[in-house]
Amino acid sequence: MFTIEALMKIVALGFIMGETTYLKFAWNVMDFVIVISGLTEIVGYYTRYEGFNMRILRLLRILRPMKAMKTIPSLRK
Repeated sequence: MFTIEALMKIVALGFIMGETTYLKFAWNVMDFVIVISGLTEIVGYYTRYEGFNMRILRLLRILRPMKAMKTIPSLRK
């Protein structure tokens, strides 16, 4: 779901070049890192690659609810 959201934003805004592109906003950079880490974890799981510790990438997912708390003030309470 998050991958689809990121792809839709990249198509709509552009990726790097321009004033209002996807990677110009800090929250989008965080989302992009989380999506890439999730995809890396999936690839690592299916290829049985044990050289990289996936637990570190899972910790990045904690940042996602923080974004929701920033945009929806009632969640802070």
